[in-house]
Parts: sequence; C-alpha cells; structure tokens
Amino acid sequence: ISFAVNGKNQDVFKYDLDNTPCQTVIGRTLCCYPENVQHLFPKDEDLKKMNVQSYMGAPLYDQDKKPIGIIVTMNDRPMKAVDDKERLMELVVIRTETELVRLVNEQKLMHSEERLQLLFDGAPDAYYIRNMEGVFLDCNQAAVQILGYSKEEIVGKTLIELGVLSEGEIEKVAQAMKQSMLGESTGPEEFVLIRKNGTPVTVETHTHPINMQERPVVLGIFRDISERKKSEARYKLLFDTSRDAILTGTPPEWLFASGNQAAIELFGAKNLEELIAK
Repeated sequence: ISFAVNGKNQDVFKYDLDNTPCQTVIGRTLCCYPENVQHLFPKDEDLKKMNVQSYMGAPLYDQDKKPIGIIVTMNDRPMKAVDDKERLMELVVIRTETELVRLVNEQKLMHSEERLQLLFDGAPDAYYIRNMEGVFLDCNQAAVQILGYSKEEIVGKTLIELGVLSEGEIEKVAQAMKQSMLGESTGPEEFVLIRKNGTPVTVETHTHPINMQERPVVLGIFRDISERKKSEARYKLLFDTSRDAILTGTPPEWLFASGNQAAIELFGAKNLEELIAK
C-alpha cells in the first residue's frame, strides 16, 4: 500500500517473499532482527541495495483474524532500545489494522451501493426514494417513463408540486405518508396519477420505510396497471351482461361469492346480496 524512505513516499513495488525477513512475518507474529540482517538473509538482494542493517516487521490482520499484510521498518544502522521499538510497533499495528479495516469496509459499502444503484436504475418497476416530507430524492428510468417527467424535474419536488395528483388522491397519499412516518409499509394501493401530457395512468404502489446514510427515507415502488384495469373492466362487462348464469365460489365451503344478473334470475333471488346469502 505504501513505501517510504527517510520520510519520503516512494513508488510501490512487488517482490518475492522467499528468502526475505518478510517471509518470517506474514501470518505469524512480530519479528525483529536488530543487526546483521543481510547476513541472516543473504539471498535478499533488496537488503543489500538499501544497505539494510536492522529490520522489524509485524503482521496485519482483519477483523476476522485473517492476514492482510505486514508493516515493516528497516534501518541502515543496528537497532537500539529494541523493547521500546517493539511496543511502539504494536501500537502502530493496532492503528494501521483499524484504518485498513475501515478502508476495506468503505470499499465494500461503495461496491454494495453501486450494485444497488444498478438494480434500482434498471428495475422494470418504477422505483423512487423520498424523504419523510414527501420530497423525491431519487427515481429510476421506469418512473420517468410512466410519469413523463425527466429525473431532473422529479427530484426535489413532492407529488403535489409535480402536479401528478388529482384532488381525489391527495387524502390517500396523506394517509400513506402518515403510515410511513410511523415506520409502517403500505400497499398494495391503487392511485390514478396525471402524466406530464395530462393523461391519467393507474398505478399500483407499495412503500417501505428504510434507513439511508443514517436517515429515515421511504422506498416506493409502483407499476402501471392501466392495461390490467382495462382487462378487468372488459371481463366485468362480459360477466355482468352474459345471458348464461355465472357464479363464483370460495373454498373450502364453496359459498357463493358473486354472480351475474342471469344467476340472480335463475335462483329467484331479489338481488346479489340475497343470492350470496344462499
């Protein structure tokens, strides 16, 4: 990670551990050669090039006690006050291990966040993140396509400021926001939103309170169900107007749950409620 000579950083380089004092350190314990280190490791050419006379090295471990490297100090003079220097090295090791673990965890978190961002951006359903006041913090491409607004137009605004809510939906949204503030998930719920071009779109939405960067936010997911609603409407029309009697039942008793006008007439009921009660 780093290599310095006389307090000045040098280019990092790779070297073979075989026949070097570092080989006696990695994955083991602190090792010290206070003098004549070149004679102890005659095949280590780097010691000769740097005229190293004394060496002290200690292994570095992660939080799972797996070796992750070593920290070394070398000098062109014999080492004095070895006990003091060993205690100092032990303190340096603790500080270095702590910093390395922090850096590794930050990198893991960054990679994790990058993967989540890819999933967020590429999800087929519309995803958004808003704060507890209802202000959009982020959204994906699917949300942009459904609403017709650009991401720049969406982020920083609320649903009301964006103008996608009709008056009949404001109370439903307010209730969902109250549930979110209580830490509760919502949905599935249906809303009719107004696209940028003024056309309505029926969506089914879920929301989930989450923590992001140590602050509470809401992850929302919604999908366009306009075609499904049209299909349901066509089915209901066929169901209601069929000349054949149609009934539905629910297990396990298979009691009547619904029926069309032809079924009501067939069973001599006055209305659907009377038919279902049979």
